Amino acid sequence: MTADDYFLRTERMMKLKDDMNFSLGKEDDRKIVDAVLRFELLMTKLSQPVKLSNQTDRIKGAVYIMYNFVRLKAILNQFESNVTSGIYPPVPPFHQIDFQQLACEEEWHIMFCYLFDWPQVVRTACESLSSKCHIHTIFMFLAKLSTNFSSYYAKERILTENREQLLPVMFARICLMKAIVRVMENAFTIVGISPLSRM
Repeated sequence: MTADDYFLRTERMMKLKDDMNFSLGKEDDRKIVDAVLRFELLMTKLSQPVKLSNQTDRIKGAVYIMYNFVRLKAILNQFESNVTSGIYPPVPPFHQIDFQQLACEEEWHIMFCYLFDWPQVVRTACESLSSKCHIHTIFMFLAKLSTNFSSYYAKERILTENREQLLPVMFARICLMKAIVRVMENAFTIVGISPLSRM
């Protein structure tokens, strides 16, 4: 099987997956297929053989990560749009953010287990590149971060009404969302994935 055959096969499998909106436009569709291919090929340790599957379920991991990234960007874009429209005040300077407003266990779990741990994940992935490259850890990190964010998002409302007592927690959460986006963008850069702006 040539590289072109492999790409076309993955593209066909994506189109057969009836629960995914695979009609965003040629450029975005190609980005999704590219992400799926990278996810499948690089999720396995380099010392292990890659097992290719004909099952459409294998595409879910990469698409799930992309979907959660797009969701995060949509939240931030909506917030900025509301600031521009005068619905919300802008986020205060970072040193004025009260992160003690983050009272949910999931928020601190994301912060400590993913955001604070990100530099170590990169060090592990790039350790001794000539002999011990662990690039699969970046994909595992992205998958777990996406799962945790999705669970958190299902429980908590990030954008609230413009009430004085609600703004501090919203500002803290917006800063958390921005940090997650920054980490995911860095991870995408490392593994060569072009993120989507919509989905």
